[in-house]
Amino acid sequence: MNMHKLFRNLYFCILPLMVVLSCAGSREEKQADWVDRQMSIMSLEQKVGQMMVFDYTPNFFNENDPVFRNLIETIEKCHVGGVIIWRGNPYAVARSIDRIQAVSDIPLLIMADMEWGTPMRINEGINFPINMAIGATGSEDYAYTVGKITA
Repeated sequence: MNMHKLFRNLYFCILPLMVVLSCAGSREEKQADWVDRQMSIMSLEQKVGQMMVFDYTPNFFNENDPVFRNLIETIEKCHVGGVIIWRGNPYAVARSIDRIQAVSDIPLLIMADMEWGTPMRINEGINFPINMAIGATGSEDYAYTVGKITA
């Protein structure tokens, strides 16, 4: 694996990881116990792998497609922590997420930049104005509604 790509992928993980860790205080006790238990049994290699995030453009791939096989093998071998989705149709995105989650020992953090709605990364959905335009309205309700619909 190219070291440049490895470090670039690590960069994509740092911010989401910080967000997830900052929310850890509000988790239910049961979830916190699961995290503690997982951390205690993970090797250093697995912990480092959890900090890695790979980018992926979901397409309709045959299970033996080299790009898809490489992603699956990397998740399994390197204990990847997350995948950032770039663009795809809804079925390909859903199918790809289901498939990669199935091969991961620990649930993957799935990310996508959708600041102006799902069409930014998925080929269907409601297209909203950019965040700057919503912010210019001064309405917290508009911002909340856009976030809720996109989620």
